[in-house]
Amino acid sequence: MITSTTESTETHRAMRRRALIFSFLSMMATPAFAIPATPLMTVYQFNGPPSVPYYEVERFARSGASQPAGTLAQGTTIIPCLVIRDGRPLTDDGGTPYVGFEVVVDARDATPADSARFKQLAEQRRALSVENHRCPKDTPYVVDARVLAALSKAPSFDPPRAAAAGAHGAGDALDAIVRAFHESSQCEIANSRLMDRREALLRGWDAFTAANGSRWPARALRQARQLDIVMRTTLYEGDLRRGCSAYCHTTEPAGTRSIRARTSSPSTGCRTSPTASR
Repeated sequence: MITSTTESTETHRAMRRRALIFSFLSMMATPAFAIPATPLMTVYQFNGPPSVPYYEVERFARSGASQPAGTLAQGTTIIPCLVIRDGRPLTDDGGTPYVGFEVVVDARDATPADSARFKQLAEQRRALSVENHRCPKDTPYVVDARVLAALSKAPSFDPPRAAAAGAHGAGDALDAIVRAFHESSQCEIANSRLMDRREALLRGWDAFTAANGSRWPARALRQARQLDIVMRTTLYEGDLRRGCSAYCHTTEPAGTRSIRARTSSPSTGCRTSPTASR
């Protein structure tokens, strides 16, 4: 039932994305007067690769999607535009549109300041009118329009934690260790990135463990680390080397019983199967 619901949701999203693409292209034929500007769009493919290729405009016009010029990371936000050739939008041999773009937020090096910038630009775009959606003549690159989605959510970073000592509430010893890690400087550093969050999380736990070896037993620290990693990667980050957000720094007892049971056996915490990530 969960798989069926997920597939249905993704099918609906794909249909909406296709409708948006065709609506976007149809605006190209609109007479030259004030029309709404294109919205910010985000590189997004459900269960897809961490990055997608983009292509140099002139090379693509000659030989299609044969030689990428680079890649855009999932979660990157762009402003799209139409590259026109012979009076028509640029497409591949199958008719798939490829659009020019200006990068607004690069997910690979985004910072918390980009969240506010995203919101500000999104608001500006909603109020902006333009004559058309054509790209400037010097636009260098194009990307497959099918990998873009008009997502309203800004890049999400966890705020700094400054809870008072002893204010953790109910929970077992592992919960207490995980919460202590979430409130630590080591975790704050790990939460400062959108990409490669797993590697940063592992480094954060290594530093936290080294600093707290006299506070908790080594076995408890190891199990708490495994619990935190499994919760994050299974519920949110799946099989991608990117982050979406941590799980709100809370541990729901009913939702973590089965996951907590898994922490008694060794786990790398960095790889989950495609099935687990859905």
